[in-house]
Order: sequence, then C-alpha cells, then structure tokens
Amino acid sequence: MNFWEKNKKILLGCYSGLFKEISVLDDDLSSVDIKTETTPAGVPTLYVKGIYVHSQHNPLREGQRLADSVSGEKGAIVILGFGLGYTALAAAKSGRPVIIVEKYKQILRKAFELCDLSDFLSKNRLLFIVGGTGEGITSALEMASDKNDGKKISVIRNKALTGLDEQWYSSVQDRIRVWTMKDEVNKATHKRFGQRWVRNFLRNIDAVRDYPGISHLAGMAGGNEEGGKEEGGRRKLEGGSWKEQSESWVVFCRFFWLLLGPVLTRLGRCYVIFMTDVLSLL
Repeated sequence: MNFWEKNKKILLGCYSGLFKEISVLDDDLSSVDIKTETTPAGVPTLYVKGIYVHSQHNPLREGQRLADSVSGEKGAIVILGFGLGYTALAAAKSGRPVIIVEKYKQILRKAFELCDLSDFLSKNRLLFIVGGTGEGITSALEMASDKNDGKKISVIRNKALTGLDEQWYSSVQDRIRVWTMKDEVNKATHKRFGQRWVRNFLRNIDAVRDYPGISHLAGMAGGNEEGGKEEGGRRKLEGGSWKEQSESWVVFCRFFWLLLGPVLTRLGRCYVIFMTDVLSLL
C-alpha cells in the first residue's frame, strides 16, 4: 500500500520545507540502491546498497528496543539514520522532542510511501535534518532543548545507515558533541583562568602601583581644575608633557601584558578553537 498521499497532506501543512526537500531527489542514491521486502511481522523492511537497515523479522520490535535504551534519560532524542522510521516512532511515544537526521532524501521519501506516518507527523515535536552537511543539527538542538534539562540529549544510531556514510554522520556527531560541551568549556575556562587572573593581580598589585612610570599616572584622570589648564587654546596637563605621559602609558601597557599576557594568550587559543567549531555550524 502506498501512503504517500496521506502523509503528503501532513507534510504540506506542518513540514512544508521538508516536503520541498524530498520532492527533489538529487541524492547520489538510485532506485537500484534501495530495496524493500515484507517481513514475517507484516511490515516492510529496507536494505540500502545490499545492507539491511532494519530487522528482517520484526522491525517494530527492534525499533522499540532501541527507543527503550534511552527511556530513562532526559532531553531531546536524536535519531541518526531514519530508515523507515520504526525507532523514531517508538522514541516519540516518550513525549520528548525528536530530531531526525537522515542524509538521503530518497530514504525519507521511501518511508513516507511505505508507512503511514500521519499520526507520527501530526502529534509529535519533530525536527528534520536532511542531507547537506548536517550543519542544521546545532539549530535543531537549540530549538529542542529545555532549560530544565540543560544540555542533556540522547542519541540513537542506526548502525547500518551510519556505517554506510560514516564520515557524514561522524561530522554530525562532532557538532552534537561541541554543542553539549559548550557550557562546560565556558565554565571550566572561566574557573581556571578567571580565578588565576584575580590571584595573580592581587599578588602583584603593589608592584604595579609602584612600577616606574605607572605611579606617575596617579591623579591624571582627576576631574578637578588642578588637573590641567587652558593655554593658548591648547590643553597642557600638570603631570608632564604629552611625550612623558605617553611613555608612561606604554610602560603600563607593557607591564599589563607581562602580567596577563600568558593567561590572555591561552584564553585566546581556547576562544579561537571554540569559535571555529561554532561558526562552522552556522
């Protein structure tokens, strides 16, 4: 039985963007690569490039078993490799948001043709990441995350599909890992370097104050009339010539860098590495 028309109505109403995506089948998969057969349980199973994606006997029971493996956890459930959707259907029963990541539009299209997914599509909080580089996973995680659950998520992998395109799915998993670790990295960096900065500054505050050229700056920023006076329309500070004062600022900046340079450098490296990962996901 073909369920495409029934599923199409829900897709057009709730997932119009997804419908447009799977209406243009430009994958590097062909109809020869995707085959189906009916299992003893009476439901179809799928094999791609000669590899079975689901159980040959009871895909429904297999999908429920995989969903049960994360039943005690919190947060969104990420399905890596949709197939015909058996695991996603079982996972959605938990009421948790489900993020479906599938590289091939052809596989999604086949699922909507072979399975009645109308209730699944209309009653659950679903997000689809289809093809491309998988960069949409970060936005999907943000949308599906619950402040009460923090960065907790569960990942269920279809071993057959992730094995067929290991590099593509690994890049998605790397993005998931960066997203889940973001807060921990920020906290750890602040804890390690922030406290060290305060500790080092307090230890060296006297040296900073009495360092030649820095003590000369005392009172220069005062707002009283003694801080300067107008002569011939030009400002002349009481503390010394502009050259002397600029040299004092240079001394101050140099000492500041000697004090904090190593910490700021290490922070900069962490920031650059982190931002490179984040920007690659946008």
